[in-house]
Amino acid sequence: MIERLVNLTWILVGAAAATLSWRIGLTGPYGPDSGLFPFVAGLFVAAGGVALMLARSHATADLEWPDFAGWTRILGVIGALAFMALAIPYLGFAIASLVTMIILLRTVEPGSWLSTLVLAVVSVAATLALFVGLLDLQLPRGPLGF
Repeated sequence: MIERLVNLTWILVGAAAATLSWRIGLTGPYGPDSGLFPFVAGLFVAAGGVALMLARSHATADLEWPDFAGWTRILGVIGALAFMALAIPYLGFAIASLVTMIILLRTVEPGSWLSTLVLAVVSVAATLALFVGLLDLQLPRGPLGF
């Protein structure tokens, strides 16, 4: 029963995200607008919830809670995403994304600092190249101008 409620929650969250992003606007006079990506992501989340709802149940009799390392990863991901949501208006997309990627990479699968920094910089640069360079979208700028 809990599994079905969780699946229904994913369907509702995805549908709500798609609906709200539709109100923002999917396209504008110059191409894709700021609501397109959240709309597509919302559709994927809702479709995943439908697929899980239609799939055979994998419920187990014994519920296993994460160990300390698992809870650290869960809280690290939630904290990183909350940081990004709160920091974008003040730091801009690039800096907030860079810090978020560093937190995520160090929390989920810790590696060397060098590999973490390189992967974070490359992923943020690729994201900026895609959305700003290719799609010509305006992302929030921070105090340093990017």
